[in-house]
This record gives sequence, C-alpha cells and structure tokens, in this order.
Amino acid sequence: MRGQRAVHEFAWAACVVCVLFVDGRRAGAEEQGARPAAPGLSRELVVVGQSGAFELVVTPQFLTTIHLPEPVVSAVASDQKNFDIKAKKQTVTIRPLTSRRVVANVNLETEHLHLTLILRVGAEADAVSQVIFTGGEPAAVVAARTRCDEEIRARTDVAIARRLLSRMDVKLARASMQGRGHGQHKSLTARVTRTAWLGEDLYVALSLANQGRADFSLAGVTVRQAGAELPVNLVFAEAAPDERTVARLPAGGGRAGVLVIRGALVRPGRPIDVVIRGTDGTELLLAGIRVD
Repeated sequence: MRGQRAVHEFAWAACVVCVLFVDGRRAGAEEQGARPAAPGLSRELVVVGQSGAFELVVTPQFLTTIHLPEPVVSAVASDQKNFDIKAKKQTVTIRPLTSRRVVANVNLETEHLHLTLILRVGAEADAVSQVIFTGGEPAAVVAARTRCDEEIRARTDVAIARRLLSRMDVKLARASMQGRGHGQHKSLTARVTRTAWLGEDLYVALSLANQGRADFSLAGVTVRQAGAELPVNLVFAEAAPDERTVARLPAGGGRAGVLVIRGALVRPGRPIDVVIRGTDGTELLLAGIRVD
C-alpha cells in the first residue's frame, strides 16, 4: 500500500507540472438520471451500492425497455391503470397507456439491487427507449477509495508546496535546442521550450511536431549527462495508446510533453542530451540542454 501511495503521489506531482507546460482539456460527466435529448435514445446508468432512484421520461409512441444485471424478482408500479409494465428475466418493459402527463413510480427488485424509477409521460422527443443498468462498486468501497484519494491528494499538495518553497526556477530554452528526424520521418522535429526546477527535480518541456505524411509512434526517451543515463519519466496530457507506445503523433500534428528527471542525480552546470525513440527505431537527438 505504501508503494502504491508513493506512485500516486509522484503521478499527482507530474500532473501538476504537466498543467504548467501543456494546454489540455478535460471533459467528463456522471449521470444518475436519464435525460435523453432524442427519441429512441439509449442510456447506461451505474448503480452505486445496492440502491438508487432514477427519473425516466416515457411515451405511448414506443416501448421503453429496462435491462438489469440480475433477474427481476419483483416489479411493482404505483399506477397500473395508466402504465403497462412487464418483467421477464433481466428485462422490464414499460409503456404508458395514456398521453396525459401523468407521473408514477415503479419499484424494481433483484437479488442485490433495489431501484425506484420515477416515470413521467412526456413528448416523444424527450422519451428514452432503452435503459441499461450496470452494477457499480459497493458504496462503502467507493467511499473508502475517495477518502484514500483525498488523503493522497492532500499529502501531494503539501509535498509540491514544499518543493515550490525550496526552489522554483523556470527558464525559457534557446531555439537551438532542437532535433530533426531522418528518412521517412525527416519532417519530425522535437524542441525544448523551457526547463524548470521544482524542488530538487528537473522538468523539461518538449514540443514535438510531425509534418510528414506518416504517423509517428513514440516508444520512449533516454536522457544522458556526462555519459551516464538518468532515470526519467515522459508525461503527456493524453493517456498512452498501448503498452509499446508512449504517444502517437498523427501526420501533420504535434504533441507537448514533459520530461521528469529526478534532480538528485542531475549535475547542475553540465548539459544533458535527450534521445527520443520511435517504435520503428527512429531516433531524434536533443543535445546540450542546459540545466543551470
């Protein structure tokens, strides 16, 4: 557990520095209710723990089908006059028998799940035709992991703040610190845009550009100083595509990344060389990067 926390703390630190160098966008949404925007829309909803309440808009124009992860034990509706509700194995079908804007609820029971669906009769454009429920982790597990993540984040914030108080020195790199590929990747360039000391660790911001016609897959990077290889992590805003590829540069595109070098092994005043390796054996050399 201690080793995992150390990895998480280092990952947090790398992410914080990556934000300083790399422009990225994050988008995400979690939904506990069904709010479809078009008829026939299918929704997948996660049940956290063993119970939950969800609101669905249904319409007489089509059938709404509910898929559950377990066989249905019971399906009890508050309004059996205006709603036709049938349960079979792991499926429940719902169809309003009226177009009036009535509201009802149906309680669904499986061996481990207890769900309440609030049914609202609405327009066809607002209704959903299929809902897929998936079982999530138990609420206690989710809460415990959240607390652990918050503790790790708090410790990481303190560690980063102490590093900033110890040393934060950001320098723009000279334009001459760049390399160019060869052969089919001769239009591939790499450039150091800036370097930064954060505490005792060194961060090097890279800008990679692929102006060729073929995609380039980045396999890794090697950093050397005075002939000795230094341990390094290469961080991108995007997740690695696969185990062999750190990042993929599409033809005509580019990526920004950050090298994280443990400063205890870096000798200030001596330049470092960075070798960027492709999965096809291509290498780009960035030589003579100053680390004052």
